[in-house]
Amino acid sequence: MRSFKILNCLILAVTLSAIAGLFFLFGPAEKTLPFYFNLGFACLIDVLFFCSLFIVSGKKHYTVQGIALAKQIMTYGLLSTVLILGYSLTSYFYPIPFPWYLGAVILLTVIYFIIIIVTFQGGQVQRETAERLKQTGEASRKYTKQIPDIHEYFVETMSKKNADPAYRESVKKSLKILHETATFVPTKLYVEKPELAQNVSRHFEELMAETGKIVHLEGDALIKQLENIHATAKRVTKYIQNNK
Repeated sequence: MRSFKILNCLILAVTLSAIAGLFFLFGPAEKTLPFYFNLGFACLIDVLFFCSLFIVSGKKHYTVQGIALAKQIMTYGLLSTVLILGYSLTSYFYPIPFPWYLGAVILLTVIYFIIIIVTFQGGQVQRETAERLKQTGEASRKYTKQIPDIHEYFVETMSKKNADPAYRESVKKSLKILHETATFVPTKLYVEKPELAQNVSRHFEELMAETGKIVHLEGDALIKQLENIHATAKRVTKYIQNNK
């Protein structure tokens, strides 16, 4: 990476020297203010061009925002180059007042400065939106995945138990309803309402703990625990429905 930066700096130094050499070689014998202004402006365009290349060549900056910024910088450099050439060539046939040319350069610069700022801000908004979507997806997967885990554990444990099928089915049904309720909650709600996410997580942990107790129970104690699981699942479902 260090050698790459050194190489870029050397290339930039060579191109700047070439630009200066061409200006002095083909420039007018009498060096006036417009000549030195165009020389400085051309060197600035060269530096901006290399900056845009640096943006799109680095992994850190190779994003939608970075590419958009590099595109706007390159477009500004291209239009500025056309402006310099147009002014220089036209001056041989019809001298254009330097203040007019300077005004055009300032106008172009201001316009593209605004465009670049808007592009940068738009990129920031896009990046923040992408981060929120990532958080939303993680929150959604975290909470909706817990119910199938609980359901799977319940079914596996109850397959080894001799309990009334009616109790078993009622709990399975309440867990299914809870899963559907949690799944259809707008996922961004978990990000926008951290307290909802925390409470849902706590309720799910409580439900998992309740379900985990059935492995050691039989008879009436097992039936009572199934009733507790059923009641907990219904309570969590109601809580989610009331906080959508």
